[in-house]
Amino acid sequence: MSILTTEANELVRPAHERMPVILPKGTEADWLDRVTEDLLRPYSAAEMTARAVSDHVNSARNEGPGCLEPAGPAQRPLF
Repeated sequence: MSILTTEANELVRPAHERMPVILPKGTEADWLDRVTEDLLRPYSAAEMTARAVSDHVNSARNEGPGCLEPAGPAQRPLF
């Protein structure tokens, strides 16, 4: 398995300089046909939201719905 990354968009940039490549809806055929040049760019920040999640995500051993739990009041802010 691989995760392709690109430069971060303005939503992600405060947390990290890179982000995963996210394919916009309707581009799956282009991806499978290897027409990828225009797909390897930052996803639109306007199409994304950011929210703080629990520290449960800090371990690769943790999987499942617990990784989506909201951050508790004692945890640091999102950025």
